Amino acid sequence: MAEEIIVRKIINAQVGLVIFDACLSDNHMHQAELTEHPVEDSASISDHIINKPIEIEINGIVSNTPIILANDKIPSPISTDTQEVADRVDAAYAELRKTMSDGILVDVITSLRNYPNMAIVSMGVQRDVQNGNVLNVNLSLKQVIIASSEQVDIPQPVRASNKQQTDKGKTVKTDANEKQTEKAGSKLFRIKEAGGDFYSKTISLFGF
Repeated sequence: MAEEIIVRKIINAQVGLVIFDACLSDNHMHQAELTEHPVEDSASISDHIINKPIEIEINGIVSNTPIILANDKIPSPISTDTQEVADRVDAAYAELRKTMSDGILVDVITSLRNYPNMAIVSMGVQRDVQNGNVLNVNLSLKQVIIASSEQVDIPQPVRASNKQQTDKGKTVKTDANEKQTEKAGSKLFRIKEAGGDFYSKTISLFGF
């Protein structure tokens, strides 16, 4: 009986700067929330559905002894490193911890599709005597929906004045001497009205 050989394709994945040597599994969850209120007939159903952030679960592996071609250098699991690292497992674990603790949004590359603006919400590492030289990590990531806003200057409304303008005309300046003469004349007039004949005799006495 011929020996059956099963060849499995190694699926790679990348979370932020960490490149996994192999991705054992990746789960993609897309959820939406539908309104529980009655929807008016002929209304757009899309207005009553809210898409929730995408969630991904990745089980990835980083090894200190990855499979490479002969005479090739062992690459770093960190995409920005150009030199070899002494401990690939420690380097990958430290980078994932930093990404999670600092709340850094990263791009996630999977065999299905790529996801931007992903945040690590949980990380679990499995360690035992058989994989002490391997980082077997389970990651849960959730997409952050970023909305952009724009500030616009609103012009101030012009308010119409309700006050009516009154034409005050021209003001004529009067000399001070003329004002005094007018005051004296008005006083004499009031004396004349009050005194009657006495006023007439007084005027005659003084030769007026």
